[in-house]
Amino acid sequence: MATPMPATTSTNFDHLPLHPSLHQLLRQRGILHLYLSQLVALEHVLSGKNILLSIPTASGKTLVAELLALQILLQNRDKHPKERSQWGKILYLCPLKALGSEKFKEFHDDWLNLGFRVGMSRSDIDQPDFHIFQNDLVILTNEKADSLYRLNSRIMKDVIMVIVDEIHLITDPKRGITLEFLLTRMLTQEISPLLVGLSATIRNAHQLATWLRADLITSTWRPVPLKEGYYLADNINFQDGSQRRVIKIPGHDDVTSLTLDMLKEGGQVLIFANSRKSAMSQADQLSPKVRITANETEKQLFSWVHHEFETKHLDDTYAAKKLAKVLKGGVAFHHAGMGSDQLHFIVDQYNAGHIKVICCTPTLAAGVNTPARRVIIKTLYRYEADKGSVLIPIMEYKQMAGRAGRPRYDPYGEVVILGSDPRKLEENGHAYIHGEIERISSKLEDPPMLQSQTLSLVVSQTVNSREALNRFINHTFYYHQHFVDSEPISEEIESSKLQTSTSKKKDRDDRHRRVGSPRKGGRGRDPLGLPMDDSEEQHSHFPLLFTSADKLLDSSPPSSEDNSASVSVSHSGSESDLDRESNLDFSVSKEKGSSCPPPTSLPDSSEISEDLSLSAVSADQTQYVPYPSSSSSYSTSKSTPVEKSKYMSGSLDTAISDTLTYFIRHDLIMTLPIEANPVETTSPDPLQPDLIPSDFPRLFATPFGKITNQSYLLPTDAVLLREDLAYAKSLEHSEEIEFHPVSWLHLLTTLHTFPKYYLRNGDYSPILAFIEQYGDNLIMEQIWEPVDPEFPEFAKEIKMTMILWDWISEIPGNEIAERYNVGRGDVHRIVENACWCLRGLQRIEKLEGDSLGEYEFEGDPMTGGLYHELLGLETRLRYGIRAVLLPFIEFHGIGRIRARKLYQAGYKSREDLTHASHDDLAKIPLIGDHLATQIIEQLASPKSKSRRSPSGKSSSGKRMTENTSFDKSTTSSPSLPSKKRFRIKRKKSLDDFLS
Repeated sequence: MATPMPATTSTNFDHLPLHPSLHQLLRQRGILHLYLSQLVALEHVLSGKNILLSIPTASGKTLVAELLALQILLQNRDKHPKERSQWGKILYLCPLKALGSEKFKEFHDDWLNLGFRVGMSRSDIDQPDFHIFQNDLVILTNEKADSLYRLNSRIMKDVIMVIVDEIHLITDPKRGITLEFLLTRMLTQEISPLLVGLSATIRNAHQLATWLRADLITSTWRPVPLKEGYYLADNINFQDGSQRRVIKIPGHDDVTSLTLDMLKEGGQVLIFANSRKSAMSQADQLSPKVRITANETEKQLFSWVHHEFETKHLDDTYAAKKLAKVLKGGVAFHHAGMGSDQLHFIVDQYNAGHIKVICCTPTLAAGVNTPARRVIIKTLYRYEADKGSVLIPIMEYKQMAGRAGRPRYDPYGEVVILGSDPRKLEENGHAYIHGEIERISSKLEDPPMLQSQTLSLVVSQTVNSREALNRFINHTFYYHQHFVDSEPISEEIESSKLQTSTSKKKDRDDRHRRVGSPRKGGRGRDPLGLPMDDSEEQHSHFPLLFTSADKLLDSSPPSSEDNSASVSVSHSGSESDLDRESNLDFSVSKEKGSSCPPPTSLPDSSEISEDLSLSAVSADQTQYVPYPSSSSSYSTSKSTPVEKSKYMSGSLDTAISDTLTYFIRHDLIMTLPIEANPVETTSPDPLQPDLIPSDFPRLFATPFGKITNQSYLLPTDAVLLREDLAYAKSLEHSEEIEFHPVSWLHLLTTLHTFPKYYLRNGDYSPILAFIEQYGDNLIMEQIWEPVDPEFPEFAKEIKMTMILWDWISEIPGNEIAERYNVGRGDVHRIVENACWCLRGLQRIEKLEGDSLGEYEFEGDPMTGGLYHELLGLETRLRYGIRAVLLPFIEFHGIGRIRARKLYQAGYKSREDLTHASHDDLAKIPLIGDHLATQIIEQLASPKSKSRRSPSGKSSSGKRMTENTSFDKSTTSSPSLPSKKRFRIKRKKSLDDFLS
């Protein structure tokens, strides 16, 4: 293990008014000094101010947030030692489950020793696990927090502080709007919680800070100096003009030469590749070469790591076997397709120094802590399906570069850029090393997410009119960025407006149009006329895209070589001296949450909803004005009327109007007069052209709208599920279809939110065979043929359907991953997404069935009805079992493997188990004495029947036929049902298509 480096540019923290327990905690961790940026941040937040901490990676941002959170809880506990409800809750938001898991491990033991509970939600996104708020620190992903807030906004009443990790991801094209709306809800609460934003260094941090009413603390200082360069002609050319000589080893590539050079010095290496395949291939090349150069002690350590992996984490997938092989040389690879247990193992062993090199995709740079002395970036390009090979954003490069240098162990960090073209390498290297990071911008204009968030506001009655919705929008980062703290209109801002051009792809969903059916729009066609992004494979891509902007400061930031501790502070209010003696005074009120005064005076949600007299925001009116700091290095400019009308009265205003119109036409919301009772009034005639008349100002969610919001489905997906459900029932009624589990599995894969993966030539033959076998069971009017332009997208759906079908046919996950050339982690995500979407379909069917009286009868509700068939299918998806095992999966302690053992022992139903003795059950493999006792006790107790379903029974699929499991190797057409709606006619052979 390397010798810790002395902390530099740091300050003693004894003067801080921290709780004595925190002084003790810091010393227990070996922390005797704080960095200057940490010290300044703590002084601000200890005075009760919101802060945005925008400093480089590994500069200790998390410690600042943790100390503040503990300070609040400790002070409240001292005041109310016997009233835990008065302590308050801390909410920690993060973008990824992996990052949340890392923070949970980091906090858990120390917090528990201080008497505080830490909890993290790992359930599916639509599950109402409110029990997580029994903990003092609650760790949630942004989407999970948004989902729980939608289901019950009162969960936030005891939250007195919110920590937002990686807050700069508010600019994420797909997920940023979720975080933006979540923070806007918090800012408009009657009592707003204290906000602490943790961000990488970003270009326009001042805009984000003024929106949050936060003091901005920025610094370019790093605890470990960073040297950035590119490798050309046996030299690493650094940004300050210096060079480091690294002779290329004959017969080896640049990566190997640079890696072995650093390992000789005693450092570790991270190698970023632009695809999973490249990362795995690079690890395979490096492993034997690293082992040859290792000493005997290191070789023994590598062998031990290999043994640990083989013993605890090895499976039958190609990736796992490859990983076991490369671990023998102290090398590993890391990408999103691997199992979570394998990824945790790699990170833990690397951070312990047992693995020397990780070859990874850029996903490892998105928050997980894996520092290295040298970071090698193989290429600055990546492949995108619609654009080909493109340069990555500078922000993505900086995220990867930020992994260079481990505080206390590395004297410096290096990032080295590689490239195949010397001329382009030198040009791109200079541009990325000296270039400015792109500005972050609001993505509120994204049509699908705008629809989803707008519906959630109406369902919760945060807004109940168009005017109220406009006023809520006025408190978003979007409005603040464009109209309050706007920068000069530029090409970059122009490009951020709503796109009006259509996608180059023909909408894949036109293929599902039903001639003569009551549908108003085909699947995937946004009735608002707004673009809908097709989901592409994301596992090998960094999930962010950024747009450029003007500089944050007039002068360029200092070079990383200038490691002096310079900290800039911008205040959201009037500038004042720091009060070092001030104590933080937070308390909890069950009615209003934290009694801490909000950072600024903002209208609460009730004011937004009830003040119906205000009209929509006009082009020359600004209602949301920040308090610019006199010490700020920027000026706040007021937008001109022309600029404002360009946005609010233009594309966004039209999008909101079209969204509400779409909601009313598809029964998601209804408009009512102010004095009307929503229970007694029906929605207006959907055929009327003017659906939001002036005398119907109030907006209310319909039962269907509430179900959509509860399920966390995109409104367009929910509408299409509802329409397809009606269409499927009409086909069944006319005996044109025989339902099969594949019917519903394929329907789920057609949703916009369902992940899709690239196809390979070897996929087409089994896909066509599957279509031959199950084509008549698909809820479609037409099946596309290989010559049709829609076929590739349709084939992707079929591939996902095949994976799900194999999963519920009890094919092991490892075998599925191998069969379809995906990762084990991919299989898990596909199944998880299917369960989530299927629960949405269940709720829609239950709603439709209840409205017709289908499920309003006494007795066992599991004896019939499509809703209960779907419940059984969800259970099968969750556990990966055939229908015959449903009676056994209900028991606590019984999973897919033990359920199969019971079935193989001759038990076919729950009733069969009632006749079994304790000894008979105990001798079944994997059951044993203890579990046999539990099964008998559960059989005797009616309460035990509620584990999986309301009645304790699961549908065995009586209304669904289920032929034998599909064999991928079969290409001949099996027997089909006698009554067909269509027949597949190939115009070209498979060989012709593949050629």
